[in-house]
Amino acid sequence: ERNRPYDTFGWGVVFSDQTLGNLMDADAQTAQAIEASFNHWDDIDVFFKGEKVTSGGQGFCGIGRKRLLNILQQRCEELGVSLVFETEVLDDQQIAARYGADLVIASDGLNSRTRARY
Repeated sequence: ERNRPYDTFGWGVVFSDQTLGNLMDADAQTAQAIEASFNHWDDIDVFFKGEKVTSGGQGFCGIGRKRLLNILQQRCEELGVSLVFETEVLDDQQIAARYGADLVIASDGLNSRTRARY
């Protein structure tokens, strides 16, 4: 991560019920921590030309981005994952060797160096 621990940009994250189900199947402990911190809703209101149309039955939950990061970082630490912050990844193979990493996650946006490399 190129930023400091617990830094975040943006407001929140929305998950569908299906995504939460998938997370529950993969990591129930993390899913339960997220579920305990979110707001849930089923209806979506669309306002168009002065009229409101309600569409129901989708099922979504929302959580503040910072809270979600806190949950995920804490879970990584519980599982023994070494998190690296304030580090710009210029070469994924070099950074993996430097930290003895089994996995490097590249999430550096549209102009990703890693994406371009592969």
